[in-house]
Amino acid sequence: SEHSERLLYAATDAKELYAWKDTDDAISERPIAHTHLDVSAHEADVSDVCAVPPETIVTCSFDGKVVIWGGGIMVRSMQDPENANKPIMERGMLKLCLITIKPTGVAVF
Repeated sequence: SEHSERLLYAATDAKELYAWKDTDDAISERPIAHTHLDVSAHEADVSDVCAVPPETIVTCSFDGKVVIWGGGIMVRSMQDPENANKPIMERGMLKLCLITIKPTGVAVF
């Protein structure tokens, strides 16, 4: 039978990123990858991580920033400019979700 393979990602409050291989048979006990993210990318704890195949990871944080990573290196950081002046715990980006965009550029929710 054909087996599918996925990767599970987790980010820690110490700004570390881990990846585990997840197959139909089992999840690897040891992470297959571990990296320390650039600590300057987020001012607060990472609150969520999302994989964008094939090799992009996106993190968000309580500081209101969304950061795109490629190969463990920060590619781009985004933040709503209106949130930048709010106290850090009022800017929070808590969750990420990968959404398919139609050719018209309209997000499908």
